Amino acid sequence: MMTKSTTRWNRTRGLLFVAALVLAVATSVAVTFAVGRPDGGAKLRGVSVLDDSTSSPGFSVEAVSATAFGTTIRFMIDLDTPLKDGESPALDLADFDIPGFSPNAIDYGISHDRQKAVFTLTGNALTAETRSLDITLRAFYVIPADGDGVRHEGPWHARASVSPGKVGTPQATGGESAIDTGYGWRYVIDAVEFDSTTARLLYHTEGDMKGLRPLPPRTSANPELVAMFPREGSGDLQVDRPSPGATLIFQFAGALRPVMRPASATFEQAGGAWLPSAITIAGGSLPARVMETTNGGSPYLTVQIELNPAATIMLNGSGSPGQSARLSDDMGNSYPLEHGSGDFPPTIATWDFAGPLAPGASRVTFAIDGYGVVEDGDWSYSAPVP
Repeated sequence: MMTKSTTRWNRTRGLLFVAALVLAVATSVAVTFAVGRPDGGAKLRGVSVLDDSTSSPGFSVEAVSATAFGTTIRFMIDLDTPLKDGESPALDLADFDIPGFSPNAIDYGISHDRQKAVFTLTGNALTAETRSLDITLRAFYVIPADGDGVRHEGPWHARASVSPGKVGTPQATGGESAIDTGYGWRYVIDAVEFDSTTARLLYHTEGDMKGLRPLPPRTSANPELVAMFPREGSGDLQVDRPSPGATLIFQFAGALRPVMRPASATFEQAGGAWLPSAITIAGGSLPARVMETTNGGSPYLTVQIELNPAATIMLNGSGSPGQSARLSDDMGNSYPLEHGSGDFPPTIATWDFAGPLAPGASRVTFAIDGYGVVEDGDWSYSAPVP
């Protein structure tokens, strides 16, 4: 029987979210907590190498798949009670141990009756000599939409018998090639490798990359073939291997460069209505407005700035100085920033400040410390499939 305790758990700190690509893009990074998405979990890539498994009651190894480049392990936990709407399972990697295997990404799925949590771990390739995986999970968490997480104590154990020798030996094609972005940095293709089921692109970046943050691609015929700007300097993209003779066309996403250059806009009331204004950024004037809005019964002062999709300015992207926006009024009051949002390609940036407007105030000033410059282009690399 599981025991449980309540612990402080901040949904926005120390997490690896496996979710739709929006403005903030995650690459492979070290994580402490990990949560994923309730849509069935990550894809099992490669060939099945699971021969058999034994496990504790309420804990089962569902699959172990492998390529020459990595391993995916999927296991299931029975829950004492069904998950409620908005609740998500999560893992603390300190509670998890598989000798010989180091996960770099975690995803989850939820059964239709919400009575089971399915975790999918992706990590390093197994050696051909590996014959078993000993899995220990000491605890997991259930995270509500709001509030504290609940720790469910185990432990659970499982042993999976595996045959990683089924994967075979990879082959590499092509030598080093570079893509000059025109922004003072470049992508360097180190190799394209193939095994029987998977193609792997290895690449890195060189040049003036100080402060750069990853951006999602503007367009792509196949999002799975998009190589993201790597936070750590090197990237590893794995996709299903097409038939021999086909050509893989990898596309490369851009990056956002922060520019610390303050800008501000002042809004005034006339006849009880807010007059439109403008803000000057990078030598251009952008339309701006402020509105008094509500959300969930809470009042806000909402600032919106219109952006030109063809331009290269982004105000609310991940890593943009615009995320530290401020709002004050002519009575000396400041309004805390509660939410910020934007889109890509950039068309509009929005900030919600906690309201309402203070009595007697009739003018507010919006200020940001800088903006982000979009550095992207039509960059691709073709690799024939042997």
